[in-house]
Amino acid sequence: MQRAGVPLRFYEYGPGGMTGFEPPSPRADYLVVAVHYFGRVNQRMNGFAATGQRDWGLIEDCVQTTYSDGVGVSGDYAITSLRKWWPTTDGASLHFTDHGWAATLDAPNEGFVSRRLLAKLLREGYTDCERRYLELVGESEARLDQPGTARAPSWIACVLLESVDVPTMAARRRANFNILASRLPALRETGSPLRLLHPELGVGEVPLVLPILLPAELRDPLRRFLATRRIFCPIHWQLEAHASAAAQTLSAQMLGLPLDQRYGDADMHRLADAVGSFFKR
Repeated sequence: MQRAGVPLRFYEYGPGGMTGFEPPSPRADYLVVAVHYFGRVNQRMNGFAATGQRDWGLIEDCVQTTYSDGVGVSGDYAITSLRKWWPTTDGASLHFTDHGWAATLDAPNEGFVSRRLLAKLLREGYTDCERRYLELVGESEARLDQPGTARAPSWIACVLLESVDVPTMAARRRANFNILASRLPALRETGSPLRLLHPELGVGEVPLVLPILLPAELRDPLRRFLATRRIFCPIHWQLEAHASAAAQTLSAQMLGLPLDQRYGDADMHRLADAVGSFFKR
């Protein structure tokens, strides 16, 4: 949006409602972006959008909540990023209600796709190529920041995404969430300051990660500690200087623990044990 020269205004509402909710006051020519975080449905914005007759547009950001029930039903547009959920090089979707509009898609970005594919192969098959893996990921992501138009998904992404099993994925992620959510609160008995952003899932919600909160000075050390055990935790919510002080504080304290469907019960217990080891040092 900023690259397109669209002026932005921000309203207060963060993950889990931790920063309160100050609904926007959009004019008729405004587009409002509502984000569904971490697999949780943004019920506040769904309710706000449903009040009265709208004369403004609504974009639902479903990137982190693609498979949860109740998203993509209020907006004029909904966006997803399927590569956050599946081991695919690329792949996203745009859903819209205007049936008279069709996008013209450029050819896939071969430089992006090949770097992502090589990075995935290195990460899965080799344990001593971490630096090269990170370089390839950085190079590929930098290409997304370059000006350009929408592109068609690559052939390999289409092949991979045609074979996915969504119900099995959803059940596995929910099970992984529940294991961690039951294990981690016990760490507080050892003096751990760790807290769960939300301790349970709603009906039909499929989590991307388990978001935890801890003092800002411990967030990055814990992330590095887990990385030495090949547990890689994303930071999903990075803010720029224009955000409120409350939002900045929340962003600096938050870390996402992986719940990928390739992991089973034993992996989640190993992750919980690793987090516990960090606080017992």
